[in-house]
Amino acid sequence: MIGSSKRLVSVILPVFNVEKFIGTCLETIINQTYKNLEIVVVDDGSPDKSIDIVKDFMQKDSRIKLIRQNNMGFSGARNTGLENCSGDFVTFVDSDDYLTEDFIEYMYDIYMKTGADICGSYNIFTTKNKIPKVSHDEIKILSAEEAVAEFLYPRIRMGVWNKLWKRDFIEKNNLRFVIGMTTAEGLTFMTNAAQYANKVALGQKQVYCYRLDNPNSATTKANVERQGIGALYALNLIEKNIDMTSTIVKNAMDYQRWGTSAYALRQIIDSGSQNEYQELFNQLHKYIRKNSLKMLKPSIKIDIRMKIIAILRFLDPVLITRISLQLRDRHLKKIKYNRKDII
Repeated sequence: MIGSSKRLVSVILPVFNVEKFIGTCLETIINQTYKNLEIVVVDDGSPDKSIDIVKDFMQKDSRIKLIRQNNMGFSGARNTGLENCSGDFVTFVDSDDYLTEDFIEYMYDIYMKTGADICGSYNIFTTKNKIPKVSHDEIKILSAEEAVAEFLYPRIRMGVWNKLWKRDFIEKNNLRFVIGMTTAEGLTFMTNAAQYANKVALGQKQVYCYRLDNPNSATTKANVERQGIGALYALNLIEKNIDMTSTIVKNAMDYQRWGTSAYALRQIIDSGSQNEYQELFNQLHKYIRKNSLKMLKPSIKIDIRMKIIAILRFLDPVLITRISLQLRDRHLKKIKYNRKDII
């Protein structure tokens, strides 16, 4: 166990409408093997009983402090957390997710071995899979340029969670989340931050659980304006904020724009709103087909699976999207059926 003599880590936890999940989340935070924590809970105007649950936890753990504000979204809540924390390090946790007991200890150990401004893991586990054992945990060191590209592909998970950030690095570079974004606020923050990092250190161990069964999650249901058009807006902002003179960053951005266009098309098809967004639908369809074969170039660093998808999207991006959605729906129906059997 790493004792309380270690440097203070601030855990920033935005809370909004998560009464079913916040208890599990907080339980895994207060039971971390790394004890020197400041748990900054930001009530983002939550209308349910989430804050009542937080207050119950505050009665038994003095490390929790609660800040209340009107609803400002994830970006505003995280910024509030940054402005009210005092740790040497910061980690962000989404309040419907949860942690293994050694999450912070593991991230801090990566920092102690590398001195990186940003530490994290390539891997997570989700509510769909079991925790696999890592037989050999190798730490990879990335330059700022390499890290930006890794985030854009993305070979590193897009969320700001599952990472440990040096707070003086965040403050020195005036890093904050962009208010008003409806999606990809994490990717926007990370790509902007990574370009200033001394290095980014990444392990392999899965210590963060990303929840896929929250019906209120912003990414659970199709939404063209918030998710599709929001993602395209975010990508334009990212391209404006980062140094695009690097060839590896430019190649990664080309891949991300192609992938984001396919994601936006998927939102239109999944929501059944092709007629409403016909012009955008046509633009995305044309762009995806035009650029799909470019993804086969050796300079675009993707695996064979994505190369096959690129060929299929070139042939018919709408058909491959519809097949993908059918497979998803079949999987969700199977999960629902299995749960019914258990009950």
